[in-house]
This record gives sequence, C-alpha cells and structure tokens, in this order.
Amino acid sequence: MRDVIERTAGYAETDSTGTAVTFRADYENVLASANPSGERGKPAEEVGEEAVRELVAFDAEDAAADRYLADQLLVWLTIAGAN
Repeated sequence: MRDVIERTAGYAETDSTGTAVTFRADYENVLASANPSGERGKPAEEVGEEAVRELVAFDAEDAAADRYLADQLLVWLTIAGAN
C-alpha cells in the first residue's frame, strides 16, 4: 500500500453493541473505502483487520472503482445504454 498521509481516530458514546470503522484510501483518480461493522462478540481488532484486508485486496487489483462504487455506477451505465 501507499504511504499514510493522514490518520484520525474518533470515539463516541452510543447504544450500539458493536464496533464500526472506516478506512479510506485516496488514489490519483479514485477513492476507495472499507467500512466493516462489528457485532456483539466480534472483537474490535477483528473489525479493523477486516477493513485492512478489504483495502489491501482493492490495492492489489488495480481496479478503477471499489465494490461500493461499482454497483452504483451500474445504474447510470444502464440508464445511459452502455454495454
């Protein structure tokens, strides 16, 4: 992966029983993100590791869009009549 340019962390009091994390990677022409959710009994470390695995996998594929953007683009491609 590329160098880390900025890293921030925040914590909030909530009624949630799980952990949430969002990782974002900025590339030259696209942003990629990973945001797995935790659940009761799932350690926060596991949620973080899942996010890292998602971004590492995206980085290895050299794709133009992450999986969250790809399904949204499909709607517009269909409307535009693209193949």
